Amino acid sequence: MIPYIINVAYSPQRLIDEIYSEFYGLLFDVILFGIVITFIQISRDNNEIISHQLDIIDDFRDWDDAEASYRILGSIRRLQRIKHYSIDLSGCNLKLVTLRNMYFFNSKMNHVNFIGSTLLNIVFSNYKSNGFICGGKGHLLGCSFDNCKIKFNLQNIGIDNCLFKNVNLDRSLFNLKDITLSIFEEVDFSFGTFKVESSNLCEFINCKFDECVINKNWFDELSDPNNNIVGSESILEKYKLVEENQAHQDKIVKVFKLRSKNITEIPEPPVRMIGTDEVDLTVSPWERIGRCQVFK
Repeated sequence: MIPYIINVAYSPQRLIDEIYSEFYGLLFDVILFGIVITFIQISRDNNEIISHQLDIIDDFRDWDDAEASYRILGSIRRLQRIKHYSIDLSGCNLKLVTLRNMYFFNSKMNHVNFIGSTLLNIVFSNYKSNGFICGGKGHLLGCSFDNCKIKFNLQNIGIDNCLFKNVNLDRSLFNLKDITLSIFEEVDFSFGTFKVESSNLCEFINCKFDECVINKNWFDELSDPNNNIVGSESILEKYKLVEENQAHQDKIVKVFKLRSKNITEIPEPPVRMIGTDEVDLTVSPWERIGRCQVFK
């Protein structure tokens, strides 16, 4: 009886089955351990790449040079490839370059210079900028701005197929060639300038234009059915066109503003809340003292 039990317990087939089970268990542990090690190594490599590319951006920050623009653009592309979208580009010059198919989330770009650059299919989400400068032959095409606070300075550029949703653009400067096929939803243009040579196939949804400087004939453009401006009726119903004298470069010029029909007194510009890391350097210190509150 005992030899039979021993023979069954240690039969070749049973030994093979036990070896196979242990082998598969060991193989699974090795694969799992390898995956964990690989993940840690990839994460470490990505952190090194992020740190290195951010250092390059810091090195070329505030450089007004073509090489600096291309080096910074190269670093942005490498960060985008590893899905690092939160980038501080404050003080960077990105002139005469093309930014294509990029995504910026929770980024800071105070006083970024895009003069002469083309921004193609760029998404800005939860984005802050106290100086987004673009002019010359610059162009915004297929860009999206969602949940942003931006102070634009756009000069003589075109905007095509762009979306602005829930964006605070107060005190921004829009001096544009044209706007085409673009949507503005919940956008605040208050106390800024919105001058466009031509606009077509645009839509304005719940936008604010309080005390916004415009072209004298913009009301006519809004009313023109050939321009296909959706939402023009609400703008014409809410605002009236007023003419004022305004100081500009040591002289007095006439400007035309949109003013709400429901107010009785001329409103003052709101206090601009500026964080310690986004000080508005585009206004004089005296204006900052009078109109701005710095918070920590």
